[in-house]
Amino acid sequence: INITAEPWSSIIYGNEDNEDQIELSINEFCTQKAVFNSLNELKRFLQHSENAREHKKYSE
Repeated sequence: INITAEPWSSIIYGNEDNEDQIELSINEFCTQKAVFNSLNELKRFLQHSENAREHKKYSE
């Protein structure tokens, strides 16, 4: 998953076994509020994806 605004700054997220790696590039002109909201959205997405993976693990 790549969420890209501009290439000059990025945050890399990877879980322990690196199954998922997310690179989030943030435009340096974004307001702190916009960045904060984007990171919250990302956190919600990651939580959802982690829950889905756990559910899959237990249902197999």
